[in-house]
Amino acid sequence: MHQTGSVVRWGLLVTLLCGGAGLLSQPPHGVAQGQPPATTTGAPVIREAGWSSEKFADGVRRPGFWRISFAFDSADNLYVTNIGDIGILNDGGIQKVEQQIGPSGKRKVSDFTDATDVAAIAFDNKGRMAYSTGAISAMSEVYHIRQPDQGGTGTKIARGEFLLRMMPFTQQTQRPQIAWSLVYGKPNEQGEQPIYIGTSPVGMGGDEINTQGRILRISPDGTEVRGMANPYDVADMVMAPDGSLLFADHYDNVIYRVIPDGKGAIMRYATLTTNTASGIVTVSDEMLTYKRLTMDPAGNLYVMVRESDVKTNIYKVAAPQPGRPPRVTLFVTNIPQTMVPVIKSDSQGNLYLADMPPQETTLTIYRLTRAR
Repeated sequence: MHQTGSVVRWGLLVTLLCGGAGLLSQPPHGVAQGQPPATTTGAPVIREAGWSSEKFADGVRRPGFWRISFAFDSADNLYVTNIGDIGILNDGGIQKVEQQIGPSGKRKVSDFTDATDVAAIAFDNKGRMAYSTGAISAMSEVYHIRQPDQGGTGTKIARGEFLLRMMPFTQQTQRPQIAWSLVYGKPNEQGEQPIYIGTSPVGMGGDEINTQGRILRISPDGTEVRGMANPYDVADMVMAPDGSLLFADHYDNVIYRVIPDGKGAIMRYATLTTNTASGIVTVSDEMLTYKRLTMDPAGNLYVMVRESDVKTNIYKVAAPQPGRPPRVTLFVTNIPQTMVPVIKSDSQGNLYLADMPPQETTLTIYRLTRAR
């Protein structure tokens, strides 16, 4: 199995170096992934009363590839992934942004680990970190960091061979997968949590020759990896308070729900169609680029959607009430296209976004805060 993995890795690298990098760098409908599209003028408009926006931190390393992920530890320190240049240069890593403001009047930004090709990141209830790697390989690996405040020494908890068996790979029928989504599940009787992975074909939107993505479950000890569901292309995924998984597909305007009971049934959770004061607002059915999800402690789901080269919005799917479907509202509009597609809630329900102006060499993190 190790030999097979090596062949896959080298085959992909050769493919990229010989011109196959178009699999990674050419998104659908002309949306550039390596650089932000043209900037939308004006500031984001928060349509729900009682919210404000502020700069949280700057100086976070600019990613080599436009996709990044956020995660918070128990102290609400922010961790930012950098997948680097898709495995070619072996760069990337994870940076830590302190929640507390230091003596300089700014929040400290520091390198947490130089792990290469970090695609997704999550913390369990005990404060341990997991992250997925292997951006150009069908053998994405998951590592477990047991001492996240002491340099990020990683212990492998699920070998790539497990994922390779779950995702049969042939160059004729399927592109490799990226584990873009990574969440911890509910604890078992021993207090240990499984990990759920949502994968997407490398093309960030797939094509006709592609098979589907996967939702996988890794047991707490890493000894078992099994498939839960086979959606077409998992854009992002979160864990709901009831233990179900909510995910978005790259190809429609629906949020789906999967109950982790082993049966893999996919159900419709909400449709991003809203009634607003200005009339009916319907998300385009051709959202083939980016969707990012986060859920606040109250169970409200926020969906950041890049609907076109010049249109990015955030939709709020309110926590469901008994006997009623989740209510969808248009939450933030007029988002500049320099904003990286990422959104994350901390333990207080604040939301975090990242901006990457073309003339800057680093990211700026913004926080949306609700008045209390």
